[in-house]
Amino acid sequence: MADERPIADPFDAFEEEAVEDEQQVDAEKKSLDAVAPAAAKARRQKRRGHVPTVTQILSHELTKLANASWASAAPPPFTPQLIDDIYGTLRESDFDLSKMMILEYSGYLEGHLWPHYGDEASLTHVLSIVVMINEKVRQGVEVWETIGVAFKATAAMPQDDPKVRSFFRRVFTIPAEQLSMKEQTILTTFLINTFQSFEQPRIRKEGLSVCSPLIWHHLTEPVRDSLISEHPPLQKIWRSTLKKLQKGGQQLERDYLHNQLESFLLFIEETLAPKAVIDGDELAYIERFVEWMIDLLNQLATRRWFRPLLQSKQFEVRCRLTGISEREEGKLFGQLLDILRFYEGFEINDHTGEPLSHLEISERHYHKMQQFQRVCFHTYPDTLKDVSLRSISSIDSRDSLSSILTPLPLDTLAGLTEQLHLIRMADLLGGGDNDSNSNSTADGVPGSKLVNGVTGEKEKEKEKETRARWRSPKTLKAFLVEVIISRLERRPDQLSQIRSMPLYPTQEVLWDPNLVPAEHYQGEFSLALPKLNLQFLTIHDYLLRNFKLFRLESTYEIREHLEDVILRVRPVKDVTVRTATRFEGQARMAVTVEDFSIAVVKKPKVGETVPSEVRAEVVYNLGGLQPHIRREWEELRQFDVLFMLAMMGSEEPVQGRVGDIPITEFPEKFGIIAVRGAEIIEICDEDGHVVSDPNPMERRPPRGHMRTARILLDPAQYQLDLDALKDTGLEELYGSFNLLVRRRPEENNFKAILQTIRSIMDDPEGTQAVVPDWLHDLFLGYGDPGSAQYFRLDTQIPDIDFLDTFLDRSHLTESFPDAEGVTIPEGLSPPYRVKFERAGDPPSADQRPPERLAVTTYTRPNKGPYPECAYRVNGVRFTPAQVEAIRSGVNPGLTMVVGPPGTGKTDTAVQIVNLLYHNFPNERTLLVAHSNQALNDLFEKIVALDIDERYLLRLGRGERLLEMDKDFSKWGRVNHMLLRRIECLDKVGRLATSLGLSSDVAYSCETAAHFYLYHIVSRIEEYRLNLTKAGADGSNLASIWPKVQRAHEKEIRKHAAERERRRRARGIKDNQPTIEEIIENPYAGKRKRPGKSARERLKKRRQELMHQLAEERLQQKLADMEKRKKAMVPDQAEAEPDGDNEADAPMADTAQQEQQQQDGVPGGGDKKVDTNGGEGDHPMGEGGSEAAGEGEEEEDEEQDMIDEERMGIDYSKTPEDLLASGHSVPQLLFPFREFFADAPQPLFTGDHQHDLDTAEGCFKYFEHLFKEVDECHAFELLRNQTERANYLLTKHAKVIAMTCTHAALTRHNLIDLRFKYDNLIMEESAQILEVETFIPMLLQQSERGVSRLKRVVLIGDHHQLPPVVKNRAFQRYGHLDQSLFSRFVRLQTPTVLLDKQGRARPEIATLYNWRYEGRLGDLPKVTAEPEYLTANGGLCHVYQFVDVGDFDGRGESAPQPFFYQNLGEAEYMVALYMFMRLIGYPASKITLLTTYNGQKALLNDVVRKRCGWNPNIGLPAKIETVDRYQGQQNDYVLLSLVRTNSVGHIRDIRRLVVAMSRARLGLYVFGRLELFDQCMELAHVFSLFKERPTQLALEFSESFQTDRQPSESGTARLVSDVEAMWRLLDDKNQEIVKRNAPTTAPPSFPPPPLPPPAAARPLPIPDVNAVRPPPGLRGGVLREQDDTQQVDQGGETMQLDEGEGGAAEELPKPDETERPMSDE
Repeated sequence: MADERPIADPFDAFEEEAVEDEQQVDAEKKSLDAVAPAAAKARRQKRRGHVPTVTQILSHELTKLANASWASAAPPPFTPQLIDDIYGTLRESDFDLSKMMILEYSGYLEGHLWPHYGDEASLTHVLSIVVMINEKVRQGVEVWETIGVAFKATAAMPQDDPKVRSFFRRVFTIPAEQLSMKEQTILTTFLINTFQSFEQPRIRKEGLSVCSPLIWHHLTEPVRDSLISEHPPLQKIWRSTLKKLQKGGQQLERDYLHNQLESFLLFIEETLAPKAVIDGDELAYIERFVEWMIDLLNQLATRRWFRPLLQSKQFEVRCRLTGISEREEGKLFGQLLDILRFYEGFEINDHTGEPLSHLEISERHYHKMQQFQRVCFHTYPDTLKDVSLRSISSIDSRDSLSSILTPLPLDTLAGLTEQLHLIRMADLLGGGDNDSNSNSTADGVPGSKLVNGVTGEKEKEKEKETRARWRSPKTLKAFLVEVIISRLERRPDQLSQIRSMPLYPTQEVLWDPNLVPAEHYQGEFSLALPKLNLQFLTIHDYLLRNFKLFRLESTYEIREHLEDVILRVRPVKDVTVRTATRFEGQARMAVTVEDFSIAVVKKPKVGETVPSEVRAEVVYNLGGLQPHIRREWEELRQFDVLFMLAMMGSEEPVQGRVGDIPITEFPEKFGIIAVRGAEIIEICDEDGHVVSDPNPMERRPPRGHMRTARILLDPAQYQLDLDALKDTGLEELYGSFNLLVRRRPEENNFKAILQTIRSIMDDPEGTQAVVPDWLHDLFLGYGDPGSAQYFRLDTQIPDIDFLDTFLDRSHLTESFPDAEGVTIPEGLSPPYRVKFERAGDPPSADQRPPERLAVTTYTRPNKGPYPECAYRVNGVRFTPAQVEAIRSGVNPGLTMVVGPPGTGKTDTAVQIVNLLYHNFPNERTLLVAHSNQALNDLFEKIVALDIDERYLLRLGRGERLLEMDKDFSKWGRVNHMLLRRIECLDKVGRLATSLGLSSDVAYSCETAAHFYLYHIVSRIEEYRLNLTKAGADGSNLASIWPKVQRAHEKEIRKHAAERERRRRARGIKDNQPTIEEIIENPYAGKRKRPGKSARERLKKRRQELMHQLAEERLQQKLADMEKRKKAMVPDQAEAEPDGDNEADAPMADTAQQEQQQQDGVPGGGDKKVDTNGGEGDHPMGEGGSEAAGEGEEEEDEEQDMIDEERMGIDYSKTPEDLLASGHSVPQLLFPFREFFADAPQPLFTGDHQHDLDTAEGCFKYFEHLFKEVDECHAFELLRNQTERANYLLTKHAKVIAMTCTHAALTRHNLIDLRFKYDNLIMEESAQILEVETFIPMLLQQSERGVSRLKRVVLIGDHHQLPPVVKNRAFQRYGHLDQSLFSRFVRLQTPTVLLDKQGRARPEIATLYNWRYEGRLGDLPKVTAEPEYLTANGGLCHVYQFVDVGDFDGRGESAPQPFFYQNLGEAEYMVALYMFMRLIGYPASKITLLTTYNGQKALLNDVVRKRCGWNPNIGLPAKIETVDRYQGQQNDYVLLSLVRTNSVGHIRDIRRLVVAMSRARLGLYVFGRLELFDQCMELAHVFSLFKERPTQLALEFSESFQTDRQPSESGTARLVSDVEAMWRLLDDKNQEIVKRNAPTTAPPSFPPPPLPPPAAARPLPIPDVNAVRPPPGLRGGVLREQDDTQQVDQGGETMQLDEGEGGAAEELPKPDETERPMSDE
């Protein structure tokens, strides 16, 4: 997903609303006005008052009060009056946001309210707790842990906490009459937060207490009996419920939800409906209430009991009949009711949780309609008999039912509703005998006398009001008609809705603030968005919620892009043409549309209503564009997405920033009529030639300026347009497009991902979204969270070959500390095979049973005599936690590994892959990561393991970033296999030649396979048979020796015959002319003089041969020189095993070569060539090469020598003599000595066992060789690269790596190719969106409805940053930033914590290891290796917080809204970097980090200004934001926290953990101490920082290399501020210059002044060891005039031309962090 944004900023209200620019405040108010014009003023009141800065917080009265009471070191005695006074202050200010933030910041909840809560607490005390909990949730701060409610039930903390139960009972019994509308909204918000926190056992218990079978007491008896009959187990549950009711004491649990519904309906029908204008607080309350109802419906635990009650109240119908949803200010309320209606009718069995099939849905519908027809037939035969006889399809539409029911009298409608059990008139009109407000009984259960604080006379008044509501017969009749219709009408099934859902956003969706809110949403009001929470109804529900949120997130990004483009092009009305629009500006991402036409509309597929395909053509002009912009447009390719805009400009262009224009007013101001998206098929030039071919070799250079893009429109959107414009026709819309907008390819992945999700949902047979059975319930959030652990499944593997996991015996024993016993013989060496035996029953159901371990070893087979055949072994000494993770990952089931920084997550994952590859060779493993960098780190380590590289495959564009010489992409692996085929067949040919056979057997893989079967296997079998007969000591060797001699002689004869055949073949070409002859006479060898054209060819050929001859002679001379060098120093290692010295051979060869060179031909001999001059008949070509002939002659001579000596074995001798001379039996019988002559010698030593192992290793080598030949056979048969690549992907590769984005993009192709895999290992899973984690599980077709997936390994760290979501509303309200990993952790799924870090010094690790509950220790390396034992030279401390005051009178600044910078910190950091470079620190070991994009831009400017021009300083390794640096590390990190007015998003502990854990040896943080020291979330870290000086402490006389210990602070020289650092830097510079050149005084150059607004005076920046003046600054706020400007757009730097926008050319509103673009 595209750019990064700050994640879950818990205190971002400070940073985002403390805006000093009054213009920004006005823009924010206008944005709120756009939400609902009639209620805008009231909604703004909810945010009344400026959000305070830290200075204002510290000086506020509430802060002083906190410091004097609960925040004091010695707090005074508790007084309830203090809480009453504070709450009164809040209530008087209408719960001012700033005051609530100050209280939350001071620890009011955890320090005062909760500790002093008791049963006697006042109502204001309870409400104060509710307010503070809501505020913590709004800010994203963990609330339940703060007050000690979050836990796993233990003996010390029982699950049934009386304090928690008392508090919730007080909340549930708060009288509504005593609350203002704002307080009721706050209370409802608290209930929403409660029901979304069911991962906490205490909260879940209290929430479910009021949503249980007890509430079915309020259902009518026929309805209840019908529900029980549908699910028989409910009978037992209802009998138990009746017993509880009869005992009494359950009134609250029974009546709470019923009374809440009644009170709400009474309020909305009697109070709000008659109002002409609805107050903002009232609107907020009803929206929150409907949101709560939705939350109750979309969790199965509450849905199964609550849905019947909600239906019995006809809640949705009654809300719509009030008419509020039809008003402008009630638009959001209506959208929430739409969501409520959807979940009320969701296609699921509420009690089993099984999704309903299409057949079951139809049966339910027909059952309801048949019931209706039976009632019509029996009860109303006179009026409705014809209805009972009509077909169901003719009466089940809304229009048909309305025409039937509307003419009926009221009593008939009332009777229908009664008999259909929809609603009882007695309940509707009050006084029903089963209503809890009466004192009558039902089922023998007393009625309730306490109804949410309403008793006695108020009950009677309430009944009167209920009757008054329905006093009008017209109102009652309309209600009854709507109730019956909503019950009986055929609703479109979900699949139809999915198919008709457009993928591209339109103008209605783009600028709808209820669907796509403004970026800086603070959680103040509800939104019409789905939520990702702990539980989902079905997988379809899961996908649908993700689909909608992801689609809207993409829509938000598109809206930002379009707004930026529209501002740049500045559309205005063309006064010369009434309907025309003129664009006065330019944008590199947009061109004008010359023509548009619909080309093809294909008919819908069977069962669908939208066209199967809609093709169109859009013509645009690239003339007048600058070359680099035009080049970008020419690079558009297939599958890229374009947006077409129809605009009618205004009289004058709109000026200003996008943020200044309210969302809803933007289309009107710029005249946006329509926005439509499309996907490119191909692009043609003016001549109609395709210029977008993906193959560069086939691509033509385009002609002219006009381009025609053939595009695919969204069929669903086309059908919607067709229906909406049936009267006017589509030409009016599609013919008005006048602007074409593109986006960067990496930003356009949204369409492919949405299409993938939709294709998974659009699955009537249910074969697409299939997960393993052991994961299904956990995935949806139900059942036992530990049920997927390997030791709780029947598929546990009792015997595991751990290969090289353990380095030695002690490593193995210490890796299983909990084992009952480990049986391992002394002296046993790796590799180890471990058998796990159960030693008893487990302590509990979720714990592993005790085990005993039986360890054995084995000898890994010799793979061959060559060095590359040696095994590559692991060198990591895994910790016990890592071993447990590895064992769990090898076993089937779910493995969740929590890997804190530096704990070896990647090494663990790599070893899991290694063991899976070797233990299960027939299984395939899929590796997935969020970023290309993480995936490449993982892949590079896998390549280094003992896994054959031909089985590795890396998909996606990130493969290009692999820092390896080999190409592991799909095409690279295909080429590798083709090359390996040639190499393997060459070896086969050489093997055949060594056996005296023709090398023709290596013609193809098929012939090689026959050769292996008939010649190699037979010889190996004969060898083994002879070896058995001869005996180990050779006592029976004489009996088979004659046979061995005959075989030897036979091979010699074969060799002689083969040499003769080759000599005869060479002799045929002896009469051909040489190269020299052809050069002198081009017609040599020709029978007659060729024609003119042939003469030209021969002339050209002559020139080529002359160049060739010169090149060959040069190469030969170089080769001769090398041979002379080797001959002068003969290699003794090349001596023969029998001791004969062959050192003179190279000299002889060299002399021979010299003699041949003197004869005039390089290499000796005349080269014969074909003189026909035909293509491919090159003299060096196949069959005509003199060099080839020479090589064959040398080969023959070598073979003669081998035949004579047989590699030191004289076969004429007796076997006794040979054995006596030191030969072994395997050596004498081995039949392939000649082939292995190029292996390291001696191959055989004479030791029987060694030689036996060597021979078997050689046979294993042949086995692997011919296995590889067999695998290459498919690549030989498949004739094109695409088929080969598909085969490689689907059949050959065993370890496939890709990013999660690439998985979504290619899923359709993988499914079509029948891609299969067995194991899924996901790195960085805590950073991946839910749906992007789920899609990789579905990259293969299920097998008969069963998933093939055996193992799922999720590796991540939920204590670090979550997935990046750009829009805060989707992040905070929709929880789109929730990862599957973190959700499983919330569900308390068991995890394996890697508990030893080996990255950072132990001192630095203390800054973040506290977050892991004290379980994160250190590996021995960080206390033993030299780099950890010495201090950082020149720096007194290994980590330090440097307090930076105001620089030039100011701290943080924001040249643009939310683009935070701090020049003082930037200058200070760069000065320290320069100091470190001066004393010898390598630049590659230093990284500069910051928490904001603005500061990153500023750091780049300052570094470029101070260091970039000086080669003695240079640039640091990286300047980056914390968010984008996650997963990376460096030795020394300098960190800028930037903020001085408010804490900002570093308050998110996850971001803090990332920031503190990037450094290995030194961490130096620059910030404002008084600000961050006040934050409770940062208290632990800053308490450690304050133990050291807060002024930078330097050891001025030290260099980078030092012997000082880290505990020795040395002679500290404290630096007070930036100016002092500059002076010190100047001193150091002068010292270095004097030391290097003592007789020359260094020149002093005053630093150039920085341009405003960053500084108002020249800065005394010292010249550092150079005299070259620095260049001008660029980027950030230090930008001088230049022809281009760098713009930070969502974290990427791009070049924008000056002429792109005129007055609108401002930087777009930046992010606070950036989000990495997908590389796919």
